[in-house]
Amino acid sequence: MHIKQILKRIMSMCFELMIKHHKTSASKVPPEDARRIIGDVYQPIKYECTGRVSEEIEYEISFIVPVYNGEKYLEKCIESLVNQKTERKYELIFINDGSRDSSMDILNKYESLPNVVVLSQENSGISRTRNKGIEISRGKYIGFVDNDDYVSEDYVEKMMSLADRLQADVIKCGCVEFDSDTGKLLHDFGTHEDATYENGLGKDLLKYDGFIWGGCYRKDFWGSTIFPKDYWYEDMITRFLPYRRAKTFGYIGESMYYKREHATNSAKKIWVSGNVKSLDQYYLTKELIRMNEELGLPKDEVLFRLIVSEFGFMLGHRTKHLEDNIREAIFVMASEELKNFPESYDFDDLFCKSLRKKDYKLWKLATSLRETRY
Repeated sequence: MHIKQILKRIMSMCFELMIKHHKTSASKVPPEDARRIIGDVYQPIKYECTGRVSEEIEYEISFIVPVYNGEKYLEKCIESLVNQKTERKYELIFINDGSRDSSMDILNKYESLPNVVVLSQENSGISRTRNKGIEISRGKYIGFVDNDDYVSEDYVEKMMSLADRLQADVIKCGCVEFDSDTGKLLHDFGTHEDATYENGLGKDLLKYDGFIWGGCYRKDFWGSTIFPKDYWYEDMITRFLPYRRAKTFGYIGESMYYKREHATNSAKKIWVSGNVKSLDQYYLTKELIRMNEELGLPKDEVLFRLIVSEFGFMLGHRTKHLEDNIREAIFVMASEELKNFPESYDFDDLFCKSLRKKDYKLWKLATSLRETRY
């Protein structure tokens, strides 16, 4: 066993022991004080939730690939997309988002292909770039690929075959994350079992990853749901709402999307850097609740569990380097939000318990324990 794994195992046992002997202790920070503390350090920007979607249809599916300083892995990504084993018509939209390396030179090599669109713009961020791709896409379906990832050679054929058969709102497939240097498998997000749903996912939504990549979405179904501009964790809302809304859903158990983890992938490091922008995790979760209601979706146990996962580990992990008083304040605000859900939705989970009991210390311990297992 690698030394890092041994240390994680030891830490995990320590946190388990601390949790076992923990006595429930509610935070003494009043909600009004929590709101004041957060208001003094951060004011979120207004969330924009409407966007434009092209009605033009020339392809079965359009893949949108934002490109930013991706020279090292970009060609592998492009080659996996242009060399699909299929007779289907599909569109590839590559948008260079102000890269300062040779990414644009690489894109120019493929611009002459009939199904390839290459655009370049000043750096605007991944949300605006994806939204731009949605606006100009000409596919019946849309899909998203990150510029350092790649897909299997039968990705399009298998996705669209199932989409056609089901007339699906959403199709997803298994995804794996691997270490770029060693090729070692880090995480397997798939279930390895095919599944179809013709009347919504219901509680089974919780079985599937909500990643925006590794799937395709009927464009007219996508509607006005857009990626939030200038927020961190930009795909949180878009990775949940399509699955909540989908009536017809298909899942391919085979892993066909390959997510690359590498040293130059700075997003994960930035997102837990101690920047107050990590508080976006809280505000986007609140927005998810609001949009769920606006779309007429049920405020049910499934939504409750999704919210617990976002206010639980995700909020705990992403705010772990903030000053403790700020972190406790945002925890208290999250706990208050759960009061809007009936207690009958509660389930056996450390994060659910800590949020319901307003137990800040337990929430931190549960976060640390989960980190040792990730």
